[in-house]
Amino acid sequence: MGFLELLLLSIGLSLDAAAICVALGLAAPRIRWGFVVEAAVWFGGAHVVMPIAGFLVGRGLGPWLAAVDHWVAAAVLGAIGLRMLYAAIRGGDERPPPANPTARTLLALSLAASVDAAAVGVTLPLLDTPLAPAVATMGATAALAAAAGLTLGRRFGGGTSRGFEIAGALVLCALAVKVLVEHLSQGV
Repeated sequence: MGFLELLLLSIGLSLDAAAICVALGLAAPRIRWGFVVEAAVWFGGAHVVMPIAGFLVGRGLGPWLAAVDHWVAAAVLGAIGLRMLYAAIRGGDERPPPANPTARTLLALSLAASVDAAAVGVTLPLLDTPLAPAVATMGATAALAAAAGLTLGRRFGGGTSRGFEIAGALVLCALAVKVLVEHLSQGV
């Protein structure tokens, strides 16, 4: 996976963090810069730790998955993207998190936002993607997305988070199609 694909993947994964932070920004009566930094660290950190966990699982299963690696990668990326798209379109049952969340709440939210990153981490060994640049890109992108989400939520409000979720889902689905097209064009 090249840097452009890795960056697009990271952006797609980080849009869940951005959507959550938009909701936090909408709910917060006032946002301090310290809180923006704290949220960025939580969300960025989770987007580093969870793909590493997924990578270790994927690397351990790698020899058994080698025969179907592109199919597995495309299925995981597509399933995550479709699940995110379904959740974004369905919506309605999600309430914004409470204002001024505690560190414990930020931990829970950041882990929830990075579950998809863990699943993608499983596919990294299958795509011969080096771990360090992948998690650095995912973590930095999620941190920036969290900070931007808080700022957008506070400044602009209403309806922004659903658009982020849909955009992230579509990026993941597009990457799944790209993996399949590349695999099929190689005649394998």
